[in-house]
Amino acid sequence: MDKTIAVCGLNCSECEAYIATKNNDMQKKGEIAEKWSKIYNTSLLPENINCDGCRFDGQHIGYCSMCEVRKCGFSKNIENCGLCNEYPDCDTLNAFLKMAPEEGAQKIKNNLEKIKSGL
Repeated sequence: MDKTIAVCGLNCSECEAYIATKNNDMQKKGEIAEKWSKIYNTSLLPENINCDGCRFDGQHIGYCSMCEVRKCGFSKNIENCGLCNEYPDCDTLNAFLKMAPEEGAQKIKNNLEKIKSGL
């Protein structure tokens, strides 16, 4: 299975922080830090924008480093929620999806449905 699909179903290879990290693009990291600081009402610096992807050891940005969905998937030894017998009725996943921007949550749900159906 594609290791850029996070436990929650997010496609890390489409995440701007993941892309900027892989490309070591400090200008892009600065743009992301500014944008995300406004969105999430926090203070991020370009050097805070580092992520190697959910399912890899290494750097994880912000919420991803403490994500309950990630912890749950790792504890169950599953690659992602689409392969879990509790999906789609998982309280942990659904709480996360409520926090996510609507467009992002819909992309995650679409990814998980594809995985669940074997596509």
